[in-house]
Amino acid sequence: MCLILSHKLKYSYANPVYMITYFKKTKKAFLNFLFPPPLSVYKLENMSEKEILEVLPRSIDLSLFANSIFSYKNPLVKEAIKHIKFRGNSELISKFGKIMYEELSSYIPEYFGEDSAPYMLIPIPLSRKRFTDRGFNQSELLCEAIMANDNENMFELIPRALKRSRNTKPQAKLKRRERLKNVKNCFYCSRPELVRNRKIVLIDDVSTTGSTLRDARRALIESGVAHENIIAFTLAG
Repeated sequence: MCLILSHKLKYSYANPVYMITYFKKTKKAFLNFLFPPPLSVYKLENMSEKEILEVLPRSIDLSLFANSIFSYKNPLVKEAIKHIKFRGNSELISKFGKIMYEELSSYIPEYFGEDSAPYMLIPIPLSRKRFTDRGFNQSELLCEAIMANDNENMFELIPRALKRSRNTKPQAKLKRRERLKNVKNCFYCSRPELVRNRKIVLIDDVSTTGSTLRDARRALIESGVAHENIIAFTLAG
């Protein structure tokens, strides 16, 4: 009898994991119904990766620690980022994840040099409150999309290597000086033994002042990673 009840509970609405997944999907469907994506986003969803690269303005400068693929000044790029960051748009995440993989796979070996060990992908973490509110971390979703294209096993995803020590205000609402103060010393490395002597690629959706990425790099360096072994890639900047 207990086994039967346990089996029913596993696949019932009383199962907490099932309930969380169910409500996340329901919330997303409800938002899409009330606020459908604009035509511009719908067009992006139906473009190939090659067409997206032709349409959106590039911003990449491979001489920098933090590289952005597209220009955040472009309205269409901003709209796409908004739907990735706040809606978890799976179509855009899949396409942009593939673009990020192509950029990374062609550039990273040249930057770091050939390495037998996989390069480590670390997404910029959200605060617990923001993760609870959204139900996902867009940077982690982008990392998963990158990994979905990694048939050569070039990368290894370590999603929880970095954590936030406190909740921070959204960077987009702050001025430059406030942004630097807002994220100062807000990251720490939860598993230093995982990152030491590794070559690391920080992944985020957007970077403007670069303050978030620099503080993430600081946390990794304090955990024993050489500064020259850390680079960051974002979709836009």
